[in-house]
Amino acid sequence: MLAERSTLQKKILARDRGLCHVPYCSRAAVHVHHIVFRSAGGSDDPSNLVSLCATHHLRGVHMGRLRVSGTAPDRLHWELGVRAGAAPLVDLVVPAAARGSCSTDRGRGLRGPDPASPRPWRARAGPDDRQRDPHPERDAQPDTDGDWTG
Repeated sequence: MLAERSTLQKKILARDRGLCHVPYCSRAAVHVHHIVFRSAGGSDDPSNLVSLCATHHLRGVHMGRLRVSGTAPDRLHWELGVRAGAAPLVDLVVPAAARGSCSTDRGRGLRGPDPASPRPWRARAGPDDRQRDPHPERDAQPDTDGDWTG
């Protein structure tokens, strides 16, 4: 039989409306995560706790693919796509009132959808955002036939 959730876990899940707090995730939250880990001196204060789905908690946070900092629930800083020696792919500060929006304003929070943006999920442009040719050895020149088929 499953153990009953603690009162603090229930409060945090209720505060966060039972949804994962990771931007653009609509899964049900089943875990409560310490923003500053308890092993690093983090407390059980509600401002240090955020609701996450199992995938984002276990495979994202604890496998090092995403980071969260700040104060829950209203001022969280998310770094998604964390990679060794490189900037995160997405870097967002998400005010609680903006949760559920689908576009970013260059990492300063979320606004409504931006139909002019080809990649509204991309929060920050940087040197790692350039599209790279998967075959750089090929020249963009027509072949001997005069067509571009390669």
